[in-house]
Amino acid sequence: MKTGDIMEGIFEKVLPYLGNEIRDISLNGLGEPLLSRQWEHIFNTCLSIENLNVGFITNGIISLKDPGRLLRNNLNITFSIDGASPSTYRNIRMTDALDHVITNIGTLNEYKKRNNSPYPVLNAIFVVTAHNMHEMPEFIRLSHRIGISNVIFAHLVAHFEHQLLNDSAFTHREEHDVYLLEAQGLAGKLGINIIHTGTFDKSLQRSFVLNEIWLYKNSAGDIRCGTTENWCMINYTGHVQVCCAPESLIAGDLRENSLTEIWNGAIYRKLKTSLSHSFEKTCGKICNLRQTISLDDIRSFWCRIYETYDYDPDRRFRQPYSITELNRIYISSVEALRIGNIGTALNSCDEILKTEPLSFEAVNLKGICLAVSGELENAAACFLNAFEIFKDYRTSVINLETLSRNMARTTA
Repeated sequence: MKTGDIMEGIFEKVLPYLGNEIRDISLNGLGEPLLSRQWEHIFNTCLSIENLNVGFITNGIISLKDPGRLLRNNLNITFSIDGASPSTYRNIRMTDALDHVITNIGTLNEYKKRNNSPYPVLNAIFVVTAHNMHEMPEFIRLSHRIGISNVIFAHLVAHFEHQLLNDSAFTHREEHDVYLLEAQGLAGKLGINIIHTGTFDKSLQRSFVLNEIWLYKNSAGDIRCGTTENWCMINYTGHVQVCCAPESLIAGDLRENSLTEIWNGAIYRKLKTSLSHSFEKTCGKICNLRQTISLDDIRSFWCRIYETYDYDPDRRFRQPYSITELNRIYISSVEALRIGNIGTALNSCDEILKTEPLSFEAVNLKGICLAVSGELENAAACFLNAFEIFKDYRTSVINLETLSRNMARTTA
């Protein structure tokens, strides 16, 4: 993987959105955030912003400075710890640092107690492997001892076949289930919340909270991605990724476009409309989060992304058109419709669709214009087309249902 520290000016491109359009930010990537040269500046700035929930994941080896600034109800800290004993931790993390990490967390928790503060919320994430799953119950005891409120058990995602065979809990299903059930029982007694993906035998279902943040299935049973719907990941170069899959599915570049232009832009639109049709065809092959919907599928434990990994941090991604300009045309079309200038409204819709055929909003608006003009069959075709472009666009479905009822009454 390519590595680097966040480039100068990238954070400033995001800053205007914080506390406004963006209400949650996690200050970490795939490395240790406290090593960043800009850590103190970025962290302190985020803490000072109203209406912004701040979190980060750290390995806990670097001590957190000035604990007084951490006693905030908008902050949560997650410690990544993959063992409850020094030997297991050493075998996985390749360092004898567990006691040091425990001391750092314990010191922060003691500071919270002295100041009678429940904040910040302290979490721990434990990546379950064949080599540490026997320590899941003991990890709950350890977490209780050092003041952890929430424990996340996530499965190792292997990137190579030898990892899958040698390191994954997928090859030790029955043992895993015994340890997770024991950990769940202990957590209930000790008042610790566990977020997990359940047991292989389904005797313990996955935590419901995963529906809100990772993959989930809608009422029709289709796989949907909460990550691409609500989150994005900005890497150190300013590339905007749609999820945490390493340097893939890049939707834009903050060196070229604003975050608004990227989030609403052509690349994201193509991905989201495609995802509404098929998760498998769009990004199912490189998803790290499949385990949240199924432990039966080997692909939940084996993500072969590095077979095609070819990341160039210097590559620029520029949006092919200005979404701001298309939005201006769309607003003028709505206004033309409002004052009864149907021809102008229709022309504006067609102008948008020449640039962006996937603009389901413009197709839907065109359908409304046609319905007002009495071209009911053409209007119905537009509403259906808008839904075919984006399967989650319920507005077009409502419009189609309303039009169908009216057409039925007219026929009667």
